[in-house]
Amino acid sequence: MRTVFPVKYYKDEGFVERKIELDDDDIQEIIQDWLIDNANFEFDEVEVVNLRPMNIWLHAKCRKYLDPDEPEHEQWGDAEVQVSGPYDENPTP
Repeated sequence: MRTVFPVKYYKDEGFVERKIELDDDDIQEIIQDWLIDNANFEFDEVEVVNLRPMNIWLHAKCRKYLDPDEPEHEQWGDAEVQVSGPYDENPTP
């Protein structure tokens, strides 16, 4: 896992967003952990199989909503970019 875009503080929306790139090892672990916690059957091993002939790049958008009762500058401390205006949902910086 790695942060691939700058951490952004969306001032008008009230959250800090971090985009994380997930690689094949991360996907394997995430699926395995989910199945262990949620599957209604028993298994000994999980093998994640990608049947697509190309690499799939996945990104997770992780948001931290700010507490309106706390000072804002203390909550968005590691954000590299401050964005004003509406959230554009653009996956690129």
